[in-house]
Amino acid sequence: MSASKDADWSQFDLKDVGGNAVGDLGFWPLIHLALLIYAAVQIFGSSADTTKKVIWVLIVALFPLVGLIIWFFIGPGTPKK
Repeated sequence: MSASKDADWSQFDLKDVGGNAVGDLGFWPLIHLALLIYAAVQIFGSSADTTKKVIWVLIVALFPLVGLIIWFFIGPGTPKK
């Protein structure tokens, strides 16, 4: 018995498998990514030592909203000149 069992894909809607281009969260992940990249550039361009820079980037990356807020108010230092 080797009957061909082709799947009938017409019964599936793209929304059932996340057919939304930006997902169910909307644009928030893209905004977070842009802010994370901006913060990382600012952190690595600061006058702080390398260890503190890495710690700040980890804080901002691991604690999405809270990390960005903390960095904004008490970030690693002033930009290098």
